[in-house]
Formats: sequence, structure tokens, C-alpha cells
Amino acid sequence: MSSMNVQQQGNTLCGSRAPPPTPSQGGGNSSSGTSVSNDAFSAFLEKSLGISSLVLPESPHNTSVRDCDLPVIDLSSARDDLVRRIADSAAEFGYFQVINHGVSCDVAERAEKECGGLFELALEKKEVLSRSLESPFGFEDGGGDTSTSARQESFWLEKEANQIEDFVRNIWPEGCGNLSCALGDYSSAMEKVAGEILDHLLEGLGDWDRSSFMADIVANNSSVICISNQKGPAKPQSARLKHSYPFILTLQYQNSSDSCEVYVDRSWVRVSPQAGTLLVTLGDIMKVWSNGEYESTVGRPTVISDQASTSMALIYSPPTESIMCPIPEVLNSDQRPRYSSFSLKDYASRLRKQRLLFNDPVERYRL
Repeated sequence: MSSMNVQQQGNTLCGSRAPPPTPSQGGGNSSSGTSVSNDAFSAFLEKSLGISSLVLPESPHNTSVRDCDLPVIDLSSARDDLVRRIADSAAEFGYFQVINHGVSCDVAERAEKECGGLFELALEKKEVLSRSLESPFGFEDGGGDTSTSARQESFWLEKEANQIEDFVRNIWPEGCGNLSCALGDYSSAMEKVAGEILDHLLEGLGDWDRSSFMADIVANNSSVICISNQKGPAKPQSARLKHSYPFILTLQYQNSSDSCEVYVDRSWVRVSPQAGTLLVTLGDIMKVWSNGEYESTVGRPTVISDQASTSMALIYSPPTESIMCPIPEVLNSDQRPRYSSFSLKDYASRLRKQRLLFNDPVERYRL
């Protein structure tokens, strides 16, 4: 196959044909202060996909949350039926839950328990590892609602056990070993499932040799683990969209039957995954690769009571040096690409500057 050949420099995650020109950075006049700030952000984005949270403010759109069905897909089903159901759910919803996924309940519960110990540390200790322009990984204080007891905190961590241990040792030397082992096992199991689901999604786009494409993504993905601890519900008008940055798909283990919310069609919808399932949400990269055949969404856990809840999501992402465009091999002879090619860095930078999520961020690349 002459399709994609991912490399650490200049990856082209779109196939063997020459891609359209990468769109140039647009822009207008800005104040000197804004220019300096944007330069700093650009330097940060050169190093990672660590995009700050977007804030969804009050808007003229309906802020009420409606309930929606959540497709249930059995990963042990016959291959043809499995691919069809995944592709149909991806095209219609952009999200679904999977059962018989192979991620052990014991692995998930152990990881959740160790994460609980990390969040129990004093705030001043956790703030030592705060994320910043120079440090894409670490602690992020989502703050609290002064009118209630609601509060949210997150840690963004690299996926490998040794990386987690080295990072957390600075504030939790007595617990970093157990945490890194538990999260490392969890990350490894989740990453395996993410690769399997991606393979099904790609097969659902048509009959093409995707072996090299998949091998390179599995070997070179830049996935991260985001663990969050939330107490009480967040205000709808100030929802923090933690996963709003370029990704292929996100997997979140449902350690309870608590509901989740998914942002789609400019509004939040409430879904109720079964306990023990994996909630899968598709990102902008999958939407572009599929030439718009699949939907993209953003998901977040919801907490109704004052009881604290921990969520652990695998953010499955391409290498940061990648060039994105529709996969040529899945386009019909009479079908034109709907998106021009663009660098992941360029897109991440634009997304970082876009404070509102009311508009589809990949629309600027539409042809």
C-alpha cells in the first residue's frame, strides 16, 4: 500500500496523493499585548496538544439539556455487523457505548482508587504541577461555584507508567508508584480498544488497504490520559470543555451508571451509559479523515449529587507533527475532498484562539 507513512517530522495522515495546499494563517491587526500573548501560545502549541479549556458562556441558543438514546455496540459481534453498526452510529451521532471491550473492571477500579488519592492531596501541593504555557501536562483547577459546593479539578498526564511516576513523584513520592502502575495498566488497555475501534471506523469508510495507516497510528499516536474529579453539577452557561482540541476519538470507562453530556448541534444532550461500558466520542480528526461522513462531538461527565466522582478518559490523538486531510483512498472517483489539508499545529493554534464552540472549528478548512 502506498498510503500513509507516519514520521515524527512532517507526517501526512491523509494518504498517498499530493494533498491540497495547507491554508495559511489568517489574521488581522491586533494590539501588541495580544500579539505577544499569541506568540507565547504558539510556542507552547509547537510542543504539544495541551490546549486550554474553552468556556461556553451564555448564548442565544437553547441551554437546556435534552435526553438522547445512546447506541450500544457489542465488540464481540460478527465483524461485518460490528463495522456496520459502528459506522452507522458514527455517521448519525458521533458517539456510542461499547460492551465486551476487554477492559477489566478490576483495572478500572484500581486506577480510579489511586486517582482518588492524588486528588485528596492539598491544593497547594497539586498546584505545584499546574499546567502552563511551558508545561502542557499537570494539574488544572477548574475552580468552584461559590453559590454551591460544586468543584472540578483535572490532571493531564502522559500515558506511559514511567512518565506518570516521574511526573507525580514531585508532589506524591509515597503514592506515585502505585498510581503509575494502575494508570499505566488502564492506559494500555484503553489504547488497545481505541486502536480496534479506529480500525472498524476506517473499514466502515470503504474497502481499502489500511494496514500501514493503522500500524503507524498505533505506533506513533500522541495520546494522553485526562483524569477529572468533579463534585456537584457545573453551571450550563459556564461549562468547561476539557476535550476541545484535535483528537481522533476519546474513550471513557463508565465506572457507574451516571449520565454524561455530549455537545452536538450547538447544544448539550444527556446520555446514560451503562455501568462497565466505554463511552466513545469522535473528534474533529476523524471527521476530516472521513471527509465529513462521521460526526464529531465533545463529551463530559455529569454529577448530580454532592458526592465527588472521578472520570478517566483516554484522548487518542495523532502525532503532533501530522498533516490532516480526507483519506484519498476512501473517496469515490467522482467524490471531491470536502476539506483542504492542514497541519495539526496550525489547527490546534486556531482552536486555542476560538473561545466559543458555537461554530464548527473545521469549517474554515472546507473546500
